[in-house]
Amino acid sequence: TKKILRAFAEKRIPKEIITRTKQGFPVPAYKWIKSDLFEFAKKTLESPYLTQWFDQDKLSHLLNQLSGGDVNAAHKVWTLIILSKWVERWKN
Repeated sequence: TKKILRAFAEKRIPKEIITRTKQGFPVPAYKWIKSDLFEFAKKTLESPYLTQWFDQDKLSHLLNQLSGGDVNAAHKVWTLIILSKWVERWKN
């Protein structure tokens, strides 16, 4: 796959990079929402776009788990942020 791109890259990029297995493009979103973006995450989880469907006590508990370093909570919070922003964008 991507024969032309690989031919171009072979002349410019080391072979070990060209032949390595496929990797994702990691974004440190979980790290960010546990630190620099925690207030953004908190505000988003408290928004009416989520509180109309989710129990506020459970959302607060999830934020507490997030601040404690729970990776599973970080995943859930990130998913809820995406949902909230989607609802905000596409509401009526």
